[in-house]
Amino acid sequence: MRIPKGSQLMLVSIFFVSLVSVGVKFLHRLSIYEIVFFKSVIALAMTAGMLFRQQVPIWGKSHGLLLARGTTNALQIILYFVTVQYIPLPTAFTIRQITPIFTALLGVVVVRESLSLRQVLFFALSFAGIVLINGFEVTDASLYIGVGLISALVGAISYVLVSKVKNEEHPLVIAVYGYLMSIVLTAPYLINDFVIPQWDESLIIIAISVLGYVVQYYSIKAYQYGPVALVSASYYAGVVYTLVFSYLFFGEVLPPVKFLGLAMVLLGVLLNIFYGQKRKVD
Repeated sequence: MRIPKGSQLMLVSIFFVSLVSVGVKFLHRLSIYEIVFFKSVIALAMTAGMLFRQQVPIWGKSHGLLLARGTTNALQIILYFVTVQYIPLPTAFTIRQITPIFTALLGVVVVRESLSLRQVLFFALSFAGIVLINGFEVTDASLYIGVGLISALVGAISYVLVSKVKNEEHPLVIAVYGYLMSIVLTAPYLINDFVIPQWDESLIIIAISVLGYVVQYYSIKAYQYGPVALVSASYYAGVVYTLVFSYLFFGEVLPPVKFLGLAMVLLGVLLNIFYGQKRKVD
């Protein structure tokens, strides 16, 4: 069976996302703020250069919405990187994938969309999976799982804001504001919390910056080919990548109950995506 072009591109994109996560985990000597700052500076230079070549105005038109989206995107990345450094990669990645659920719930609050009983059950399945991943006791990991959930919620807000400007603004202009706000939010922390990167750490920062840019390119191309539900589903292959990478690079092995939790989270999210697409078609 031939994999659709959009799904192929998304599989490539999520492979690089997983590599970025591995790079961040290797940079445990540096603060998250420093990692995000330098990554954003490099990515901003690359993106601004591309906009200049295409003769696209860098500041766009919807400045307020772009600033709001840039801020939420920056916060989402900072919080996600925190989880990557402190809990196993597959867990951090999977928790982040709750974003579509929060997006659907925001739709109910913001634009009064309805939720079916099936969707509520899908959501419940995913959150039951999170309970299994965390266990039934409050531990240090519980804090970072909570941080991951906040990252997913902020990511949902960012997604809603993108939907408001995507038809008016160039995708790279939207990205520019994300990089700018990441720099603004992290720069103050470098005053008292700056560590000079070693040469290998500098190479990793450059690598994750370039890979982040590649991720954006392939994910945009993937959704251009569509269909959306299939492309979105392909994104969750990232759990397999992170399971392999976390074992190979960090010796992280999850117990069976946490594997079951990961499966429940992903199944709930995927069912929500496909059912949501079906409702739109109907």
